[in-house]
Amino acid sequence: MIRIEHMSHHQRIFCALCCLALFSLQFKAMGASTGNLRSQQIQLQRGWNSVFLEVVPQDTAPTAVFSNAPVPVAATYFPLANAVEFLADPVRINWKKEGWSVWYAPRRSDSFLSNLHAVDGNRSYLIYSEQDFLWTVEGYVAFQPVRWKSGSYNHVGFGVDQQSPPTFGKFFAGSKAHSPGKFYRLVNEKWTKITNPDSASMKSGEAFWAWCQGSSDFQGPLTVTIPVGRAVIFGSQGTARIALGNSSGDPLGVRTELSGSGLPLSYVLVGACPGVRRPELLHAASEAGTDDPRSAIDLDENLDGCRDRALAAPGSAARGP
Repeated sequence: MIRIEHMSHHQRIFCALCCLALFSLQFKAMGASTGNLRSQQIQLQRGWNSVFLEVVPQDTAPTAVFSNAPVPVAATYFPLANAVEFLADPVRINWKKEGWSVWYAPRRSDSFLSNLHAVDGNRSYLIYSEQDFLWTVEGYVAFQPVRWKSGSYNHVGFGVDQQSPPTFGKFFAGSKAHSPGKFYRLVNEKWTKITNPDSASMKSGEAFWAWCQGSSDFQGPLTVTIPVGRAVIFGSQGTARIALGNSSGDPLGVRTELSGSGLPLSYVLVGACPGVRRPELLHAASEAGTDDPRSAIDLDENLDGCRDRALAAPGSAARGP
């Protein structure tokens, strides 16, 4: 997990984007691959819930994902060419409207109308629950940046700390496209405007509507760039470069943690201290950071001399929490 600390405010922000940097490291060897399994728990209320699923379920079929949950209906929105300028409460949404994909439980008479065939991670969903229920989903982590649609409301969510989440104002402070902030969250099955983003805290596992004015690639106070795809895959060279950037107006500290029995990793920190390249062994918890807002550092990850052993053990993996 990557932990971001706004040191000037002593406020911790966990930017768990399910996938960022070292948290989603994977290793492939001899045609075999393994990923990082995590469990996400989301408290569903009776009625409609706006949920951000952080993990990619092992079996993405809706019947499997909701097999042990009292969920008869789930829907997700795929942006179209037309902008979303007006929000309809879930009870009033016409699910046949273009853009919405919906799953109906097989026990329902309208189940044949289902057109949502996979529940993927790093997506926002509207989920109807027949009762209050603590929903647990186990799945993989994967890197999937938000793709903002300009001049439109976007149904989005972010990985934030359950114990001390940031406010909407603090989280989006580094984005001009989201200033002034226009956010709506689901309260008692109705979209409710957040009138004071500087005092309203975000919630782990919650999806909300956010207005984006102009083009944006904003991903939060911490930006992460990986070479390609949705995970860091160590190929023949056994190294990968991960770029971390600070898009906020405050200094950030980055804390990385590895769990499990995967291969040891090391990193070379480039850019935080000009002219300094410092190889470090990546232990259970390591820290890196910069006092300069809106700056970037690079982490050159490698297998610390263990690649040959990994090739002899196809099931080995560098795991995140």
